[in-house]
Amino acid sequence: MSHVWRNIKNSQADGHRPVADFRAEFESELAQFISNEPAGFSVHPTVLEGIGLGSVEQVIDIDQVYSNPYPRLEDHGNYLFGCVSIPTDLADGVSEFTSLFILATKRQLLTVIMDPHTSYAGPFGQRLLNRRSDHLNSSNEDVGETLLMIIRDAITSINFALAEIFDDIMHYSNNMGRLSSRKESEQSAVLSLIESYVLKLRVEVESLETVTRETASLMTAVAEGHLDLKGDHEIFFDHHIILAKGLAIYARQTVAFRNKIESRVVAVLDKCEHLRDRMIVSATHKIGAVASLLLVPTLIVGIYGQNFDMPEKHWVFGYAFSWALIILTTIGQLVYFKRKSWL
Repeated sequence: MSHVWRNIKNSQADGHRPVADFRAEFESELAQFISNEPAGFSVHPTVLEGIGLGSVEQVIDIDQVYSNPYPRLEDHGNYLFGCVSIPTDLADGVSEFTSLFILATKRQLLTVIMDPHTSYAGPFGQRLLNRRSDHLNSSNEDVGETLLMIIRDAITSINFALAEIFDDIMHYSNNMGRLSSRKESEQSAVLSLIESYVLKLRVEVESLETVTRETASLMTAVAEGHLDLKGDHEIFFDHHIILAKGLAIYARQTVAFRNKIESRVVAVLDKCEHLRDRMIVSATHKIGAVASLLLVPTLIVGIYGQNFDMPEKHWVFGYAFSWALIILTTIGQLVYFKRKSWL
């Protein structure tokens, strides 16, 4: 059955819209949504709080919507409410997400795009706009199919983000393999640069753990028939369940992909630590070798260098003997330290 799909967002081309303007539009769209439902239909206040538009005393901090989203789809009796979330900037080491909040009945769909302050999930937003444009042109989809397609777009966007992170991790890992070919003076700087980038990516990967897990959980609930409205309000029918089962597998694969990337991040950071330890040991060896090269001649000069004659044998040319001994011991040490790769 065809349905009405309304969509609003909290951002515009030059940043966030004024909160008052966004709230006014949301309340207007929500009022229209409610008026199109049978008498007695209402929306629980937690819907506004979940979106971050509740009262001043609300428990949910609006920043949590952007930094710690919790994908879900809930049965509120005569409507479904939930959200899906997509990561935005992947290179800044800050956990930020665009969240799409969903309010759905059998007849209507209201979506609210909540972009963070500094970035937004452009590819997902474009997919959503294209899908809504197709819906407006055809109006043949039912709400269940539209919901599942929106969730599929979200999972696809998450997968693209994970693939981007994975490519970056592999790039840094490969660069570490070529680190030994660089000058020692460059190795530490390059390693620090790689480590700083990978640590930022680790923040992004860790922040995606909840998003991927809960997205898979909500899709599994739909696929197993545990999540839907009752009776005449039903949204998901048999053909939707078949589609949902495929999306549930897709979502679980996304969880596995994220876990794989997390393991790779840990491996790269462990390798960074190992290489840094090797650099410290190498530097210690060099310091020890240089100290030895300086100390032995000092000892020889201290014993023999103050005498023209060796006091033990009364040899002449004491300085010549000292220099010869210094040269021989220095050559011997250089050979030893070179073989040990300390120099």
